Amino acid sequence: MGACDALREILAAAGAHAGIRVIVSNHFARYLVLPWQSVLARPDEQRAFAEHLFAETVADRASKWDIRVAQEASGRPRMASAIDHALIEALHERIEAAGSKLVSLQPYLMYAFNAARRRERLDDTWFAVLEPARVCLGLISGGVWRAVVNSRIEPACEGVAGLLQLEQARAAAEGLGASSLLLFDPDPVSHGVAVPDGIELRTATEPGLAAALAASPHRPS
Repeated sequence: MGACDALREILAAAGAHAGIRVIVSNHFARYLVLPWQSVLARPDEQRAFAEHLFAETVADRASKWDIRVAQEASGRPRMASAIDHALIEALHERIEAAGSKLVSLQPYLMYAFNAARRRERLDDTWFAVLEPARVCLGLISGGVWRAVVNSRIEPACEGVAGLLQLEQARAAAEGLGASSLLLFDPDPVSHGVAVPDGIELRTATEPGLAAALAASPHRPS
């Protein structure tokens, strides 16, 4: 079943006039950490900076992506996310056609981060979100994002250790790192995940999301 068919069934089950909250799979999102730039104080300047950096990773398509920059205190790096405008427009159209309203749209990494930090301390840790054939891994140091990578890996549960080792080496070159990995996975696909020596593995979940995934005719892909 395709994503569009799945959405149609979900909207039909929700009924008319429902407020729909969408979590966008990391397959359809892009992320990067913006280094602090003292000359870019205003939100519009930070967004323009993010658009420039995204253009280097998704070629000339950055202008067609909806880019959001998380707000942080002055002097701290900021997470930026991007979702294709065409996907957002398609979601609006299908949801409105069903008589409902899109009230919230979040990329999965940001949803998972916000859910996890309500339950766990996220001062210094690696943070990973698993989906089928997808691992999104970031480094949080001093309570802020320092690095992020969003990779297609299949099977995801077997690719975590290798990806983490690679990112550990990159972080160490900048004097960064962490000794724990917090794994966010509301579905037990994380069973069997291995981590490098010296890394403490912790898990976090969101019961409401787990129930929604179980009831959904199609997982994010």
